[in-house]
Amino acid sequence: MAQPIDSRLQMLYNRVEAASCQLEEEFKDKPWILDEVAAKKQLAQNYIAAYEAGKLFFPRDMVESLDRQIDALKLAGTESGGRVTLKDVIGREGSWPLAYPSSPGECCSSKVYSIRWATHQNMTHISAKFPETMLEIDTPVSLSYSESATPCGWPLADLEAAFRTHQASWLQSAACQSLTSILTTSAAALRTPIRKIVCFGLGRLDNWEKTTREELLVSVRRSAFQHAAALTMAAALTTTTTTAAVGETVRCYAQDPAYTAEEKKLLAALGFTVLEDPKGFLEVDEATLVFSVTPNIPVRQVVADMGWPAAMVWNRIETDRQGEEGQDYTIEPTWGEDVRVS
Repeated sequence: MAQPIDSRLQMLYNRVEAASCQLEEEFKDKPWILDEVAAKKQLAQNYIAAYEAGKLFFPRDMVESLDRQIDALKLAGTESGGRVTLKDVIGREGSWPLAYPSSPGECCSSKVYSIRWATHQNMTHISAKFPETMLEIDTPVSLSYSESATPCGWPLADLEAAFRTHQASWLQSAACQSLTSILTTSAAALRTPIRKIVCFGLGRLDNWEKTTREELLVSVRRSAFQHAAALTMAAALTTTTTTAAVGETVRCYAQDPAYTAEEKKLLAALGFTVLEDPKGFLEVDEATLVFSVTPNIPVRQVVADMGWPAAMVWNRIETDRQGEEGQDYTIEPTWGEDVRVS
């Protein structure tokens, strides 16, 4: 006898059906769009089934393949004509050029690729209130294109001075003392000592345009505190784990596509190793502490699929699975964080 479908899963399928019905009514005189609606409906149902079956949306072998393809194209100098190809959790294949695909007649563009990581919810939580979002279902991993970040013109010494100002404030803060205390207590209980910290999306240590040193200080405050916190955690873990017994220090890695060349120099001087996407995810293992605060990509979901780290330091996490039956929303990126909008 077939097991009854649980209410939460039924809710997900009901939303797909409701969105589909609304789109079919809206585009009833446009058969070419109705074909797309039917295809997207099937995709949503397939992604829901895959998620409920426990299949990984971000398996390590797929991310390794993406990394190898990007490296090979760069090494061969064929970025302008090369493509990367991936097959996702439901067998859906996508292919994207590494270089920005400019349109005929379009002037030279400074746009560069970035890896787009889509949340599980983007593919499985279709909104009946915003049915058009079903037409936007993408693969879990794809490439997108945007203008590259550029240095605003501050010398390295000024960037470091701004960082050191905020680092000094951080070291005197109650939050710093609390974090150090929690880490030293928790690290002793870990079976595997933490040997590295991998940071994701901690933000720029440069301004977006050169104005005044006072505005530079204001602009980088949040990201400077976060990078300073990573260094604090590395120092605390170095002195409280078996890493210290063998003369090792806990290493810090940082991945953020917004870093410019000048910021990478500063980060290197501070003790960070900067990694390009997706190498930060591939660096994570059982001896890693992952640190990320309000990233605009689903770091927690990617890391969980690729292999559990020793620990994660995060901001507030909303419970994804409670009370969903009575909710409807769309997910929008706001200030670097995916926010549910009802």
